[in-house]
Amino acid sequence: MSDESMLALSLKGVSKTYMQGGSLIDVLKNVDLEVRTGQMVAIIGASGSGKSTLLHIAGLLDSADKGSVSIGAEQIKNLRNANRVRLNNMGFIYQYHHLLRDFTAQENAAMPLFISGVNKQEAMERAGSILSDLGLAERLGNMPGELSGGEQQRVAVARALINNPKIILADEPTGNLDKSTADEVFAMFLERAEKFGSAVVMVSHNLELASRMHKIYRLECGLLEEECARNK
Repeated sequence: MSDESMLALSLKGVSKTYMQGGSLIDVLKNVDLEVRTGQMVAIIGASGSGKSTLLHIAGLLDSADKGSVSIGAEQIKNLRNANRVRLNNMGFIYQYHHLLRDFTAQENAAMPLFISGVNKQEAMERAGSILSDLGLAERLGNMPGELSGGEQQRVAVARALINNPKIILADEPTGNLDKSTADEVFAMFLERAEKFGSAVVMVSHNLELASRMHKIYRLECGLLEEECARNK
């Protein structure tokens, strides 16, 4: 198998500029990033450094001004087919959970399976199993408004992982979680990487958690630089 075929996600020469206070701000400057199947990568940096922007471009939620994004061997020319690519390849965990308030925790977690056409019974069983792994066995039928912030975030984690996605993109996934639950979430990321070959890209201020990843990159002044690698 060639090195290229092992690539899950590739960004080449990605640049992004925003207008702020009448001035152009270079949020990303010629950023290169390669993430291979089964690899776990952390992106760290100060608040406002562009980490979420980078994640949104990698996840085809935003477009770069310059450069290219490839998912596997497919270079994404534009965002017209982004929904298909995201649904088939990606699981997202946002800084804010974005749960659907009129659906239960179990239904929210199962939503990607419903959209993919999995029958309701199987989807609900799989959602119940992964939520139980995250300590929510007694909360399956609760609505989001009945859950704590940490519980809501765990439902969002379950929703992102339920399809065993090829790429997991996580924006501060443990920000609202206690250490024990954060460790459980990391263990689930690791299991997906090792068992299913999922690539994981995580934006985090949690340096202890980031240090457990295979690679750490720091985003500063629009430039992405590798900081260190974990011993495997």
